[in-house]
Order: sequence, then C-alpha cells, then structure tokens
Amino acid sequence: MGTQYLNTIMKDNYDINPDDIINYTFKTDSLSFEQLRTRLFMIGTIQFEDQEKRVFLANIKGGFFNLNTALVGIQLNGSLLYISLYSQEGVISQHTNEGVINEIKKQLKAFIKDG
Repeated sequence: MGTQYLNTIMKDNYDINPDDIINYTFKTDSLSFEQLRTRLFMIGTIQFEDQEKRVFLANIKGGFFNLNTALVGIQLNGSLLYISLYSQEGVISQHTNEGVINEIKKQLKAFIKDG
C-alpha cells in the first residue's frame, strides 16, 4: 500500500491526471487513526474513509488566501503516514499543494518525527 495505492484511489474516483499528484511519506509516533480523523476535520472535509485500510480522502483549502482546494489522500500504516496531494492550479500557481502539506504538518507536528 502507501502512496501508489492512494494515487490509484484518487485517479479511479476523480477526474485527475495522476502525473500531477505529489506524494509524501512521514514517520509518525503514536498517531492513531482517530487522532488523524480529528485533525482532518479541523482543516478540511473528509470525502471518504476506509477504517480497514486506514485511508482518508479529504478536501483541504490552500493556496493564496485559501481560495483553492486540494484533494488529499492519506493512509496511516503502522508508524508511516502516506500523503498524496492533487490540486488544479490556474494560470498563476497558488502553490496550493505546498500550503496544504504545510497545514497538515502543522496539525500533526506532535506526531511527525521527520517533517
């Protein structure tokens, strides 16, 4: 599993170009699936949840004044957190993915070891 699995779910359920997906992997410490869900509720809207595979798909605002939305796939697999991001930028890039990953890292800073 991991980012490749997340990319497949995102591509199969949304009309996106898989080449535009950006992937991250973080080591975590004591992050539970429930804690992850709570943090995601704080910063975005959860569109899909699979408790068995420990996966979320969420929409999180980012970019200039948080006017753009990124589709975020997240999987918690043991002590690894896999994150896949996709956003459609306009003519002028708002750096949506960068803003969203920074917000996720901020929300999970107590649990991320290397980010």
